Amino acid sequence: MKKVLDGCDFDTTIGVEILIERCLISKEEGTLQMHDLIQLMGVDIVKGEWRDDPGKRSRLWHYDDVLEVLSGDAGTDVIKAIVLKLPNLEEIYICPNAFTNMRKLRLLILHNVHNSFQGPIHLPNQLRWLECHNCALILEFGYGAKKLVGLDMQNSMIKQAPKNLKVLIPLFITNSCM
Repeated sequence: MKKVLDGCDFDTTIGVEILIERCLISKEEGTLQMHDLIQLMGVDIVKGEWRDDPGKRSRLWHYDDVLEVLSGDAGTDVIKAIVLKLPNLEEIYICPNAFTNMRKLRLLILHNVHNSFQGPIHLPNQLRWLECHNCALILEFGYGAKKLVGLDMQNSMIKQAPKNLKVLIPLFITNSCM
């Protein structure tokens, strides 16, 4: 978590200490915990941003919302984080240009996602954390400044690394097949 937040230019150490002092989060057994009511408040705030248009919300984590945005190329530069953790491998369609308009996307977590489209998916250069567990995707980064600080591709079924992955430094790579 610290690596992701530091990669987004937040002052992580001081910020986390302040949240702990104000009892908004707690440190338990090496993990940070957030009270359920605070978490629900955050969910309500994000849902209230655009009730009928998930492509204009800052964060997406509900299956239907993520599916609507990624399959319909409906994302905007407001989206900062997408998390889709499926319990089992599932084939979904991700438009090859789904991330084109998501210039401010910082966090992308996909677990157990198989893309039915067989071509590359173009990722934004501002992406800071990419996590694809048990996924079968062809990823490609655009040209320009890369800000990726974390890449976790555990048990991925990716047969080929992105063409311009070598320019992503510093980067911590975790992948059982690399």
